[in-house]
Amino acid sequence: LCVSILTLPGCDADQPKIAEHVHGPHDGLVAQFFSGEEFPGRVEIKLHDDKGDLEVWLSTDEAKPFDLPVTASIEIEFLDESKKVTLRPRNTVKNEDEGGQPNIRDGKTNYFIFPSKSSEDASWLKGKDFKALVVVRFESDGKKYQSVNLELEPHTH
Repeated sequence: LCVSILTLPGCDADQPKIAEHVHGPHDGLVAQFFSGEEFPGRVEIKLHDDKGDLEVWLSTDEAKPFDLPVTASIEIEFLDESKKVTLRPRNTVKNEDEGGQPNIRDGKTNYFIFPSKSSEDASWLKGKDFKALVVVRFESDGKKYQSVNLELEPHTH
């Protein structure tokens, strides 16, 4: 399986290795995620320049929520910075996004944030000029998932 927005073993070497800049329904950047050679969905990641906080939504290719247990977490690795952050649900009751939209269905969610704990510092992510090459990783039902590399830029306020 060869998709035009990334390079996998066996794909054309002339194809780009990072996701194209596509914006999702929450004004975040979108990239496909995969497990092996399957591409079950997309990750939308939104970085707020004013606070340095991150929001992530997971969806299937049909734009339905790709839900994980509310106990799950998502890791974003900043490839150029050698840093990683962990995103978690805001809470386990409704897990509202910044617009107040609840994101829990049958004890599962597709919405994760950083920072999710008061001890986590997001100040290094602040600013309109922030850019970083990132990859998103998570596990579900014994499968490991990973996004294509994505050049993260802030959603400016």
